[in-house]
Amino acid sequence: EHIKEKGIQPVANLKGVGSNLVDHPRVACKWVSKMKGVNVMDLFSHVEGNLYAHSPWNNGPPDIQIQQDHVRSNSDLLLDPPVSTGFNLKPHNVRPLSTGTVRLRSSSPYDKPLIDPRYLSSDVDLNNIVEGIKICRKVVSQAAFDEIRGKELMPGSHVSTNEELREWVKENVDTGYHPVGTCKMGSRLDPMSVVDSELKIHGISNLRVVDASVMPIIPNGNTQAATFMIAEKGSEMMLNDAVN
Repeated sequence: EHIKEKGIQPVANLKGVGSNLVDHPRVACKWVSKMKGVNVMDLFSHVEGNLYAHSPWNNGPPDIQIQQDHVRSNSDLLLDPPVSTGFNLKPHNVRPLSTGTVRLRSSSPYDKPLIDPRYLSSDVDLNNIVEGIKICRKVVSQAAFDEIRGKELMPGSHVSTNEELREWVKENVDTGYHPVGTCKMGSRLDPMSVVDSELKIHGISNLRVVDASVMPIIPNGNTQAATFMIAEKGSEMMLNDAVN
């Protein structure tokens, strides 16, 4: 129905296309660093560390991932005059319940799609990130950080209660750059599935989807390795089909 509204005649009725958008929502907690001599403006920002943790209500695999990296530039520190050293700890919710959509803006392929991730539409996702902030603060408060830790810039020491943290997360949540799921793999019996176990689109010959969008659920960690695996497996299946 959606593409008919845009004046496009559908070839197959796959209502799962563009649905089930899942990502790892995150925020960036920022501190000034006391360490001098490293101008991070001259460095490409690499993730330097990962920490996995459990929220208090989770008895399964970790649902919080915290990445540590340099503040990318002076402007990130939001200071006047700016300083050139700082660090981020970024708590991600890696077992999100919220799902979003990707929809057409128009019938033109040149128009950008309408992407609505619907971050934090589940209260559990919001609370997970709040717990992640608390873990970040606990880590940075350790004695090992005494010679490094400067002022907390974000959220800032004035943001302390659960409700204040929840509101801050709502205003500052961002993408973890791990979107998946909008062409999810599954059985034809699942009305929301788009591709089968060989990545072939249901009901259409000679057409596959080979990328992270086929993941029916999001991994509770970075999606890069899983996407490599999908690409390797997809190319192998296409080569086998071509030979046979």
